[in-house]
Amino acid sequence: MVSKEPSTEELPTDETLTDEPSTEEPLTDEPLIREPAGGGLASRSGGDVMSPERRMLPWFLWAQILPSLVLGRWLVAPAVGAIVLIALVAWRIGGNRAESAGLLGIAPPAGGGMRAATILLLPALMWPRLIGYPFQAIFPDFMTPTYPGLGLRLAVATILAVPLMEEILYRGVLLNALRPWGRGPAILAGALVFGLGHGPAMFVSTAIVGWILGWLALEYDSIWPGFVIHAGFNLVAGVGVMAMEKLPHEVHGPLLLALLAVLVGLSVIVGIRERKLINRVIFEPLRQTPRPPGLWRPLGAIFRLWPVTVQTAISLIAWVAMLVDLPQTLQ
Repeated sequence: MVSKEPSTEELPTDETLTDEPSTEEPLTDEPLIREPAGGGLASRSGGDVMSPERRMLPWFLWAQILPSLVLGRWLVAPAVGAIVLIALVAWRIGGNRAESAGLLGIAPPAGGGMRAATILLLPALMWPRLIGYPFQAIFPDFMTPTYPGLGLRLAVATILAVPLMEEILYRGVLLNALRPWGRGPAILAGALVFGLGHGPAMFVSTAIVGWILGWLALEYDSIWPGFVIHAGFNLVAGVGVMAMEKLPHEVHGPLLLALLAVLVGLSVIVGIRERKLINRVIFEPLRQTPRPPGLWRPLGAIFRLWPVTVQTAISLIAWVAMLVDLPQTLQ
Protein backbone atom coordinates (compact mmCIF):
# COMPACT_ATOMS: atom_id res chain seq x y z
CA MET A 1 0.00 0.00 0.00
CA VAL A 2 1.28 3.37 -0.97
CA SER A 3 1.01 5.85 1.83
CA LYS A 4 -0.16 9.37 1.11
CA GLU A 5 2.06 12.17 2.17
CA PRO A 6 0.44 14.66 4.44
CA SER A 7 -0.91 17.77 2.74
CA THR A 8 1.23 20.86 3.06
CA GLU A 9 -1.76 23.16 2.64
CA GLU A 10 -2.20 25.20 5.78
CA LEU A 11 -5.53 25.21 7.47
CA PRO A 12 -7.04 28.65 8.05
CA THR A 13 -6.39 30.13 11.43
CA ASP A 14 -8.23 32.76 13.43
CA GLU A 15 -5.81 35.39 12.16
CA THR A 16 -6.37 34.60 8.50
CA LEU A 17 -10.14 34.53 8.95
CA THR A 18 -10.32 38.06 10.35
CA ASP A 19 -11.68 40.78 8.14
CA GLU A 20 -9.21 43.11 6.51
CA PRO A 21 -9.42 46.67 7.73
CA SER A 22 -11.56 48.94 5.57
CA THR A 23 -9.69 51.49 3.49
CA GLU A 24 -12.66 53.81 3.24
CA GLU A 25 -11.98 57.12 4.97
CA PRO A 26 -14.40 58.12 7.72
CA LEU A 27 -16.67 61.08 7.18
CA THR A 28 -14.93 63.85 9.07
CA ASP A 29 -14.28 67.54 8.63
CA GLU A 30 -10.53 67.01 8.72
CA PRO A 31 -8.49 67.98 5.66
CA LEU A 32 -8.39 65.39 2.90
CA ILE A 33 -4.63 65.84 2.80
CA ARG A 34 -2.61 66.27 5.95
CA GLU A 35 -0.91 69.58 6.45
CA PRO A 36 1.28 70.38 3.41
CA ALA A 37 4.84 71.50 3.79
CA GLY A 38 5.99 74.73 2.20
CA GLY A 39 7.11 75.07 -1.35
CA GLY A 40 4.19 76.01 -3.54
CA LEU A 41 0.47 75.91 -4.04
CA ALA A 42 0.36 72.18 -4.74
CA SER A 43 2.81 70.92 -2.10
CA ARG A 44 1.86 68.10 0.29
CA SER A 45 3.43 66.02 3.02
CA GLY A 46 2.39 64.15 6.10
CA GLY A 47 2.79 65.16 9.68
CA ASP A 48 0.74 66.68 12.45
CA VAL A 49 2.81 69.85 12.88
CA MET A 50 1.05 72.94 11.60
CA SER A 51 2.37 73.64 8.13
CA PRO A 52 3.87 76.96 7.03
CA GLU A 53 0.79 77.45 4.85
CA ARG A 54 -1.55 77.24 7.84
CA ARG A 55 0.73 79.49 9.86
CA MET A 56 0.36 82.07 7.10
CA LEU A 57 -3.45 81.94 7.13
CA PRO A 58 -4.06 84.49 9.96
CA TRP A 59 -1.97 86.99 8.03
CA PHE A 60 -4.40 86.73 5.13
CA LEU A 61 -6.69 88.69 7.47
CA TRP A 62 -4.17 90.91 9.27
CA ALA A 63 -2.51 92.03 6.04
CA GLN A 64 -5.85 93.48 4.93
CA ILE A 65 -6.73 95.14 8.24
CA LEU A 66 -3.50 96.56 9.66
CA PRO A 67 -2.25 98.58 6.64
CA SER A 68 -5.72 100.13 6.21
CA LEU A 69 -5.77 101.19 9.86
CA VAL A 70 -2.26 102.65 9.72
CA LEU A 71 -2.09 104.07 6.19
CA GLY A 72 -5.67 105.16 5.60
CA ARG A 73 -8.26 103.98 3.10
CA TRP A 74 -6.70 105.23 -0.15
CA LEU A 75 -5.94 102.47 -2.58
CA VAL A 76 -2.20 102.62 -3.21
CA ALA A 77 -0.69 102.91 0.27
CA PRO A 78 -2.70 100.12 2.00
CA ALA A 79 -2.19 97.79 -0.97
CA VAL A 80 1.58 98.32 -0.97
CA GLY A 81 1.63 98.08 2.82
CA ALA A 82 -0.22 94.75 2.71
CA ILE A 83 2.22 93.36 0.13
CA VAL A 84 5.23 94.41 2.20
CA LEU A 85 3.74 93.03 5.42
CA ILE A 86 2.79 89.63 3.98
CA ALA A 87 6.18 89.36 2.25
CA LEU A 88 7.99 89.93 5.57
CA VAL A 89 5.81 87.34 7.29
CA ALA A 90 6.44 84.82 4.50
CA TRP A 91 10.17 85.39 4.75
CA ARG A 92 10.02 84.85 8.51
CA ILE A 93 8.00 81.63 8.21
CA GLY A 94 9.57 80.29 5.03
CA GLY A 95 13.15 80.94 6.04
CA ASN A 96 14.54 81.29 2.53
CA ARG A 97 13.72 82.83 -0.81
CA ALA A 98 12.28 79.75 -2.50
CA GLU A 99 10.05 78.75 0.43
CA SER A 100 8.82 82.33 0.87
CA ALA A 101 7.97 82.60 -2.82
CA GLY A 102 6.05 79.32 -2.57
CA LEU A 103 4.04 80.56 0.41
CA LEU A 104 3.03 83.68 -1.50
CA GLY A 105 2.44 81.89 -4.80
CA ILE A 106 4.83 84.23 -6.64
CA ALA A 107 7.06 81.55 -8.13
CA PRO A 108 7.17 81.46 -11.96
CA PRO A 109 4.18 79.55 -13.37
CA ALA A 110 4.45 76.04 -14.72
CA GLY A 111 4.57 75.58 -18.48
CA GLY A 112 1.53 76.86 -20.33
CA GLY A 113 0.32 79.11 -17.53
CA MET A 114 0.62 82.43 -19.34
CA ARG A 115 -0.85 80.94 -22.52
CA ALA A 116 -3.89 79.76 -20.55
CA ALA A 117 -4.25 83.23 -19.03
CA THR A 118 -4.15 84.82 -22.48
CA ILE A 119 -6.84 82.44 -23.75
CA LEU A 120 -9.08 82.99 -20.73
CA LEU A 121 -8.62 86.77 -20.68
CA LEU A 122 -11.58 87.76 -22.88
CA PRO A 123 -14.05 85.20 -21.49
CA ALA A 124 -13.06 86.19 -17.94
CA LEU A 125 -13.55 89.87 -18.76
CA MET A 126 -16.96 89.51 -20.40
CA TRP A 127 -18.88 86.44 -19.19
CA PRO A 128 -18.82 87.19 -15.43
CA ARG A 129 -19.99 90.75 -16.12
CA LEU A 130 -22.88 89.58 -18.26
CA ILE A 131 -23.92 86.96 -15.70
CA GLY A 132 -23.63 89.41 -12.81
CA TYR A 133 -25.31 92.33 -14.59
CA PRO A 134 -28.74 91.80 -12.92
CA PHE A 135 -27.12 92.25 -9.50
CA GLN A 136 -25.42 95.44 -10.68
CA ALA A 137 -28.79 96.69 -11.92
CA ILE A 138 -30.42 95.95 -8.54
CA PHE A 139 -27.62 97.60 -6.56
CA PRO A 140 -26.38 100.36 -8.90
CA ASP A 141 -24.91 102.47 -6.10
CA PHE A 142 -23.03 99.62 -4.46
CA MET A 143 -20.37 99.26 -7.13
CA THR A 144 -16.71 99.15 -6.15
CA PRO A 145 -15.85 102.77 -5.25
CA THR A 146 -13.67 104.85 -7.53
CA TYR A 147 -11.59 107.88 -6.64
CA PRO A 148 -12.00 110.59 -9.31
CA GLY A 149 -9.15 112.98 -9.76
CA LEU A 150 -6.39 110.56 -8.79
CA GLY A 151 -5.31 110.02 -12.40
CA LEU A 152 -2.07 108.04 -12.51
CA ARG A 153 -2.40 106.99 -8.87
CA LEU A 154 -5.76 105.42 -9.62
CA ALA A 155 -4.34 103.60 -12.62
CA VAL A 156 -1.40 102.26 -10.62
CA ALA A 157 -3.70 101.19 -7.81
CA THR A 158 -6.40 99.48 -9.87
CA ILE A 159 -4.16 97.85 -12.47
CA LEU A 160 -1.06 96.94 -10.45
CA ALA A 161 -1.13 97.39 -6.67
CA VAL A 162 -4.61 96.12 -5.78
CA PRO A 163 -4.60 93.11 -8.16
CA LEU A 164 -1.14 92.07 -6.94
CA MET A 165 -2.19 92.40 -3.29
CA GLU A 166 -5.40 90.42 -3.81
CA GLU A 167 -3.69 87.70 -5.83
CA ILE A 168 -1.02 87.21 -3.18
CA LEU A 169 -3.56 87.15 -0.34
CA TYR A 170 -6.44 85.23 -1.95
CA ARG A 171 -4.78 82.97 -4.54
CA GLY A 172 -1.45 82.72 -2.73
CA VAL A 173 -1.84 82.71 1.05
CA LEU A 174 -5.51 81.68 1.33
CA LEU A 175 -5.51 79.04 -1.39
CA ASN A 176 -2.27 77.58 -0.06
CA ALA A 177 -3.86 77.07 3.34
CA LEU A 178 -7.12 75.64 1.97
CA ARG A 179 -5.55 73.20 -0.49
CA PRO A 180 -5.57 70.25 1.96
CA TRP A 181 -9.38 70.17 1.88
CA GLY A 182 -9.34 69.41 -1.83
CA ARG A 183 -9.15 71.44 -5.01
CA GLY A 184 -12.91 71.94 -5.46
CA PRO A 185 -13.70 73.13 -1.92
CA ALA A 186 -10.58 75.32 -1.82
CA ILE A 187 -11.38 77.09 -5.11
CA LEU A 188 -15.06 77.52 -4.24
CA ALA A 189 -14.36 78.87 -0.75
CA GLY A 190 -11.74 81.27 -2.07
CA ALA A 191 -14.12 82.48 -4.78
CA LEU A 192 -16.95 83.05 -2.29
CA VAL A 193 -14.77 84.97 0.17
CA PHE A 194 -13.37 87.03 -2.70
CA GLY A 195 -16.84 87.81 -4.03
CA LEU A 196 -18.26 88.70 -0.62
CA GLY A 197 -15.51 91.26 -0.13
CA HIS A 198 -16.61 93.20 -3.21
CA GLY A 199 -20.17 93.96 -2.12
CA PRO A 200 -23.60 92.85 -3.36
CA ALA A 201 -23.39 94.50 -6.79
CA MET A 202 -20.10 92.84 -7.70
CA PHE A 203 -20.53 89.59 -5.76
CA VAL A 204 -21.53 87.30 -8.62
CA SER A 205 -19.07 88.62 -11.19
CA THR A 206 -16.09 88.71 -8.81
CA ALA A 207 -16.91 85.27 -7.40
CA ILE A 208 -16.89 83.81 -10.92
CA VAL A 209 -13.60 85.55 -11.64
CA GLY A 210 -12.28 84.25 -8.32
CA TRP A 211 -13.09 80.69 -9.43
CA ILE A 212 -11.14 81.20 -12.68
CA LEU A 213 -8.17 82.76 -10.90
CA GLY A 214 -8.18 80.01 -8.26
CA TRP A 215 -8.11 77.32 -10.93
CA LEU A 216 -5.19 79.02 -12.67
CA ALA A 217 -3.26 79.39 -9.40
CA LEU A 218 -3.58 75.71 -8.48
CA GLU A 219 -3.16 74.40 -12.00
CA TYR A 220 0.07 76.30 -12.68
CA ASP A 221 1.28 76.71 -9.09
CA SER A 222 1.58 80.49 -9.39
CA ILE A 223 -0.48 83.65 -9.06
CA TRP A 224 0.96 85.31 -12.18
CA PRO A 225 -1.46 83.91 -14.80
CA GLY A 226 -4.35 85.07 -12.64
CA PHE A 227 -2.71 88.45 -12.10
CA VAL A 228 -2.81 89.09 -15.85
CA ILE A 229 -6.57 88.47 -15.93
CA HIS A 230 -7.17 90.39 -12.69
CA ALA A 231 -5.30 93.45 -13.96
CA GLY A 232 -7.26 93.33 -17.23
CA PHE A 233 -10.56 93.00 -15.36
CA ASN A 234 -9.76 96.05 -13.23
CA LEU A 235 -8.54 97.97 -16.27
CA VAL A 236 -11.91 97.54 -17.98
CA ALA A 237 -13.87 98.11 -14.76
CA GLY A 238 -12.14 101.24 -13.59
CA VAL A 239 -9.93 103.12 -16.00
CA GLY A 240 -11.82 102.04 -19.13
CA VAL A 241 -15.23 103.09 -17.82
CA MET A 242 -13.90 106.41 -16.53
CA ALA A 243 -12.31 107.14 -19.92
CA MET A 244 -15.59 106.38 -21.69
CA GLU A 245 -17.52 108.71 -19.39
CA LYS A 246 -15.36 111.64 -20.48
CA LEU A 247 -16.63 111.32 -24.05
CA PRO A 248 -19.63 113.41 -25.20
CA HIS A 249 -22.95 111.80 -24.35
CA GLU A 250 -24.00 111.40 -27.98
CA VAL A 251 -20.80 109.46 -28.66
CA HIS A 252 -20.56 107.54 -25.39
CA GLY A 253 -23.64 105.32 -25.78
CA PRO A 254 -23.14 104.05 -29.35
CA LEU A 255 -19.40 103.61 -28.90
CA LEU A 256 -19.88 101.65 -25.66
CA LEU A 257 -22.46 99.35 -27.27
CA ALA A 258 -20.23 98.76 -30.29
CA LEU A 259 -17.25 97.99 -28.09
CA LEU A 260 -19.27 95.60 -25.93
CA ALA A 261 -20.61 93.82 -29.01
CA VAL A 262 -17.10 93.31 -30.37
CA LEU A 263 -15.72 92.07 -27.05
CA VAL A 264 -18.64 89.71 -26.43
CA GLY A 265 -18.36 88.33 -29.96
CA LEU A 266 -14.63 87.74 -29.61
CA SER A 267 -15.11 86.09 -26.21
CA VAL A 268 -17.70 83.71 -27.69
CA ILE A 269 -15.33 82.80 -30.51
CA VAL A 270 -12.54 82.13 -28.01
CA GLY A 271 -14.91 80.07 -25.87
CA ILE A 272 -15.90 77.89 -28.81
CA ARG A 273 -12.36 77.36 -30.05
CA GLU A 274 -10.97 76.70 -26.58
CA ARG A 275 -13.97 74.83 -25.17
CA LYS A 276 -11.77 72.05 -23.78
CA LEU A 277 -9.89 74.52 -21.59
CA ILE A 278 -13.12 76.30 -20.60
CA ASN A 279 -14.63 72.94 -19.64
CA ARG A 280 -11.60 72.13 -17.48
CA VAL A 281 -11.81 75.45 -15.66
CA ILE A 282 -15.53 75.08 -14.91
CA PHE A 283 -15.89 71.38 -14.14
CA GLU A 284 -12.48 69.88 -13.35
CA PRO A 285 -12.34 70.99 -9.68
CA LEU A 286 -15.78 69.47 -9.10
CA ARG A 287 -14.88 66.18 -10.81
CA GLN A 288 -11.72 65.96 -8.71
CA THR A 289 -13.63 66.32 -5.45
CA PRO A 290 -13.67 62.85 -3.79
CA ARG A 291 -16.86 61.30 -2.44
CA PRO A 292 -16.91 60.95 0.49
CA PRO A 293 -16.71 63.60 1.85
CA GLY A 294 -17.96 65.54 -1.17
CA LEU A 295 -17.96 69.31 -1.57
CA TRP A 296 -20.10 70.79 1.20
CA ARG A 297 -18.58 69.24 4.32
CA PRO A 298 -15.04 70.42 3.53
CA LEU A 299 -16.51 73.79 2.56
CA GLY A 300 -18.14 74.06 5.98
CA ALA A 301 -14.88 73.12 7.67
CA ILE A 302 -13.06 75.83 5.70
CA PHE A 303 -15.51 78.53 6.78
CA ARG A 304 -15.00 77.49 10.41
CA LEU A 305 -11.33 78.46 10.22
CA TRP A 306 -11.26 81.64 12.26
CA PRO A 307 -9.51 83.93 9.72
CA VAL A 308 -12.02 82.88 7.05
CA THR A 309 -14.90 83.29 9.51
CA VAL A 310 -13.80 86.79 10.52
CA GLN A 311 -13.20 87.91 6.93
CA THR A 312 -16.64 86.61 5.93
CA ALA A 313 -18.27 88.31 8.92
CA ILE A 314 -16.64 91.65 8.06
CA SER A 315 -17.93 91.40 4.49
CA LEU A 316 -21.44 90.46 5.60
CA ILE A 317 -21.57 93.33 8.11
CA ALA A 318 -20.65 95.70 5.27
CA TRP A 319 -23.43 94.15 3.19
CA VAL A 320 -25.98 94.72 5.97
CA ALA A 321 -24.88 98.35 6.34
CA MET A 322 -25.30 98.88 2.60
CA LEU A 323 -28.72 97.24 2.51
CA VAL A 324 -29.93 99.28 5.50
CA ASP A 325 -29.01 102.47 3.63
CA LEU A 326 -30.54 101.22 0.37
CA PRO A 327 -33.91 103.06 0.68
CA GLN A 328 -32.16 106.39 1.33
CA THR A 329 -29.70 105.73 -1.48
CA LEU A 330 -32.47 105.11 -4.01
CA GLN A 331 -34.40 108.27 -3.07
